[in-house]
Amino acid sequence: AQLSGGQQQRVAIARALANDPEILLSDEATSALDPQTTIQILDLLKKLNRELGLTIVLITHEMAAVKKIANKVAVMENGRVVENGNLRDVFLAPKAELTQKFVGGSLAVVDTLKSLNISLAENEALYQLVYSLNNVAKSIIIELYREVGVEASMLYGNVEVLAAEPVGTLLVTVKGDADKQKATLKFLKDEGVTVTELDERGNRL
Repeated sequence: AQLSGGQQQRVAIARALANDPEILLSDEATSALDPQTTIQILDLLKKLNRELGLTIVLITHEMAAVKKIANKVAVMENGRVVENGNLRDVFLAPKAELTQKFVGGSLAVVDTLKSLNISLAENEALYQLVYSLNNVAKSIIIELYREVGVEASMLYGNVEVLAAEPVGTLLVTVKGDADKQKATLKFLKDEGVTVTELDERGNRL
C-alpha cells in the first residue's frame, strides 16, 4: 500500500511472471500513471516481449501506448471487434469509423480545423494525407506542385514514430478544377500516400 503506482505495476508484473506464463494480460496497466512512469512500464513490457518471447495482450484506450509497443491491433466497440490487423496497416488505412477517429492524426486534424474555421472555395478540396517511412523525408507539397501543377497549402503537419517507424500526417487544401483534383489523388496514391477527403469540419467525404 505504500508503493507508488509505478512500483505497484512492477510488482503486479513480477507476480504474473512468477507463474511462467505464455501470455501476459495487461488491462489498463498505464491508465493511472504519470507520463514518465507510463513510458517506463511500456518499455518494460516491450523488453519482456523481446527477451522472454512473451506474448502480451495490452488492453488500453490510450492510443499513444498502442503506437509505442503494439505490433498487432484489435479495435473494439460495444463489445465487438470492429477492426484488427497489423499496427502499421490499421494506422495507415483504417477501415472502421471508430478507428478512423483515433489514428493517423485525425483527432488533431479535426481540432485544427475547428480552430481555423476555414471555408473552402468552389475549386478547393481539403485532404488528410498519411504516409509512411519512404515518404517522410520527401516534400510532398513541392513534388505535387511540380508533377501536377496545383497549389497546396498546409494547415497541419506532424510526424510520429509508430512501432519504431516514422509516420507523417498532413492536412492540406488543394486548388484546382475537377481534372486537377483527380490528378492530385492519382499522384498521391501512386506515391503510397493514404488520402482522405474532408469537409471544413473534418468529416470524411
